[in-house]
Amino acid sequence: MRLLAKKSPNFFTYGNNPIAKLPDYLESILKKMYPELVAAQAARVKIEATSPGASTNGSKTAKDSGANELCTKEQLEKLASNLGENWPKLLPKLGMDKSEEEKLTSEGKTHAECAMAMLTKWQEMEGEGATKEEITYVVERLKLNHVLDSVFS
Repeated sequence: MRLLAKKSPNFFTYGNNPIAKLPDYLESILKKMYPELVAAQAARVKIEATSPGASTNGSKTAKDSGANELCTKEQLEKLASNLGENWPKLLPKLGMDKSEEEKLTSEGKTHAECAMAMLTKWQEMEGEGATKEEITYVVERLKLNHVLDSVFS
């Protein structure tokens, strides 16, 4: 729901009709926002129905490709070096408090080392949620788009 709300300002609408079931509501919103997705899904279901082995061909699913990929260590290293002295701005957005900044800076690390330690801790805390899309969203909200240059290319 959070990702849909981020994509469309009309996601949350006011009205007198209560939502019966959340899955039904989400499905109706997806149909409105992405009609081509619904058509592609219907075609895929039709293909899978006609050939039972088609779904196990080893290709990537939509969930595994694109922006939903987990961040790699190399990507986090590039991001950490690009952040420079701006790394403390990400702490609250990544779920860490001011004491974490004090702990990292008291160890005498460079900005890049502190940023990498912060990003590594974020990745450990988030697990499967530590995606390219999530970190891009956080960085863009802080108006630090320049630090994303050449990180995910």
